[in-house]
Formats: sequence, C-alpha cells, structure tokens
Amino acid sequence: MSVAGSISVAVDFNDTASDEGLEVLKKIRLASNTAVTSGKIAIASGTVSTAAIEYGPPAGGGFLGGYRDASGDLVSFDTITGFALQADGKTSASQPAAASHFVVSDNDEVAFTRVQLSDVGENFRVQKLSAGTCNFSLVIYGT
Repeated sequence: MSVAGSISVAVDFNDTASDEGLEVLKKIRLASNTAVTSGKIAIASGTVSTAAIEYGPPAGGGFLGGYRDASGDLVSFDTITGFALQADGKTSASQPAAASHFVVSDNDEVAFTRVQLSDVGENFRVQKLSAGTCNFSLVIYGT
C-alpha cells in the first residue's frame, strides 16, 4: 500500500476602506500546501448528534471501527500526525485525553490540526455542538 496526497490550507481576506474618493485595499493571505508521500490514513464517516461517537483502536488492531486500507488490511498507527474533520453542522472532533487536539467544522468546511501523538491508544470523539444531527467525515493520518 502507498499513500499520496496533500494538505492544503488557504485563508484570503480583502480589507477595504473608502474616504473622500480614495479607496484603500489591504489583502491578507495565509496559504500552505504540504505533500504527503508516505504513511497511513483512516477515515470514519457517519451521522452524529449531541451524543458523542468515540472511535479508537479495537482489540485485534485497526482503527476507526476496523477501517481497512486499499489492500484490505486493518489500519493501525504507531504515531498520529494529524486529523481533519468535515461536517455539515457545527461539530467537533477531539482527543479527550489531549484538550489541545480539537477542531470544529461547520457548513462543510474542513478543519485540520497537526499533532504528534505516539500514544495512539487514545480515542477520537466526534460530537455535534447544537441540537439535531449532521453528517461528518473524520480523516486521521500518521505512520
């Protein structure tokens, strides 16, 4: 199995002001594109409500409810490098044991955080932050 992909983030804003016929424009841009040429990935997708869903390494290996890679093998990690969440309602993904590893997605925006976790025994929690349900996808990558 081989993994190839990228993590791309772009933040663009135009800040304008007009006064007595003069218009001032300031452009603000932060952008990065990081190639991922090796490692492992796992994904979980589903519907979530305010009752959290927890994912972790099940007995016997694998991750995210027994996610299998393109070769059909269960995915397990030695180190987790990052995770991303996309949801169509205000939803969080976190690692309960590490409060700083937390992202929030809404309106199908992708939220991403880079981490360096060698303790891959901890779970991931996905939870909608307001009433109702929504659809989500959680992607974890590492080695």
